[in-house]
Amino acid sequence: RHAASYRQAFGPLSLSVVTALEVVKGLHKMRREPAIQALLARLAAEEILEFDLRAAEIAGRIHADLERTGQPIG
Repeated sequence: RHAASYRQAFGPLSLSVVTALEVVKGLHKMRREPAIQALLARLAAEEILEFDLRAAEIAGRIHADLERTGQPIG
């Protein structure tokens, strides 16, 4: 419901390829192959943000800064 409202207001969803990986991993662990295929079909219409070397560098720096200041993320 929220995704449909968002799409109407702003267009395609934007999500990281890492987010897609996490969802597929969870579904695969539960042996939900039909759900994986349905998800991949839906994601084909969305904006999937790549995770390249520059993004890895920035994410690593942010993660380290947060840990150093006692604010770790999962």
